[in-house]
Amino acid sequence: MGLPVHLPVDKKKFLLIYPAVLTIGTLFNLLIPHGWIVYGRSLYWFSSRNSINRIFAYNGNLIFLILFPCIALSRLREQNYRWKKNTLVEYVVKFFTKQISLYILFFIIDRLFLYTGGTCHVQPSHVKSAAERAMDAKSCNTIYGIWQEGTCVLTATRLSRMITDSQVCRRFGKWHGGFDISGHFCFIVTLSTVFWFELINFTTSCDLESLRDSKLKKSTVILQWVLLIVLAIWIQMLFITAVFYHSFIEKVLGLLFGYITPFMMYYLIPKYIPTVYIQN
Repeated sequence: MGLPVHLPVDKKKFLLIYPAVLTIGTLFNLLIPHGWIVYGRSLYWFSSRNSINRIFAYNGNLIFLILFPCIALSRLREQNYRWKKNTLVEYVVKFFTKQISLYILFFIIDRLFLYTGGTCHVQPSHVKSAAERAMDAKSCNTIYGIWQEGTCVLTATRLSRMITDSQVCRRFGKWHGGFDISGHFCFIVTLSTVFWFELINFTTSCDLESLRDSKLKKSTVILQWVLLIVLAIWIQMLFITAVFYHSFIEKVLGLLFGYITPFMMYYLIPKYIPTVYIQN
């Protein structure tokens, strides 16, 4: 297994991958008959319920929480002692920038959706099962129910009105109506772009030939291949979104939102607070 030092794209060109995916997906959307688009959404592998989507989109934060520290650890292991503290600070800043920025972006996306008439379309079967699982007043209040005489009273209408967060809505139903900026594009482009920057920075800063520890070499190779595989899966998922879901403007705005966090992490902070990062 060799090290993919020479990546498919360089630091500038990889930023064009996601606009290209959106453009090609939109062309497919325009060329394919609408009936086929509707039918495609009903197919398992093109729907939001498929296993790949559940793992790599709905649990995208978990994947990030696993791989991002691995990247930081690899950087720490390759450096001498006096740079380790700086590197640790750099990755802590990056992590919290990503967390806070995405929280704000999705708050904006959700509020815009609600202000333009969108609601959470709740499935009655989910309401019944959620009410039955509520064993006390506290758990009942958590799902926006009313605790009466030892029973959680919950209706689809009440639950729908109370839900203002897309992540909560996903537990009970689907967003319906409103102007829905593509959360898939925002979220996946954010994580993907962060991984691209880290992958490129890492491969340019790490000289494998100078790493005498064979275990370190092997772990570096494995990490880079895992990152590339995850990036490829996310690109495939975005292509499906570009073809089958959202309006063009919703996807464009999702794409632009997706670049905001990496722009802060890899341009604004290094430029205006250069002491935070030891290198970029």
